[in-house]
Amino acid sequence: MAPTPPISEHAYASRATVDAQLGSASATAYADTLAICDENADMLAKIILVLLILAMLVMLFRGLFTLAKDTPESKRTLRSLTVRVSIAVALIAFLIVAIMMGWIQPHGIGG
Repeated sequence: MAPTPPISEHAYASRATVDAQLGSASATAYADTLAICDENADMLAKIILVLLILAMLVMLFRGLFTLAKDTPESKRTLRSLTVRVSIAVALIAFLIVAIMMGWIQPHGIGG
């Protein structure tokens, strides 16, 4: 049987592994540190989601403004649409990554 690798090689070691290698007091501190890191990642993910949604809204209204005020030859409306679609793609990709990493948990309606 191969020896257990040090804890630093595993981002999330099992509680039994941590207890065996560090002792009970150190294991509790390690588990608390991981819980704090998870909470920070959850909050950061939510902040990024809100910022992406706000950026989409800004580009939506910027496109509306340029559509109403610019000349027909202007490319600013097209650029606004391009940026907004790019932000939407980034938002969807980030949502997929955040769900897969466990930073956010999807739930049903009213759940």
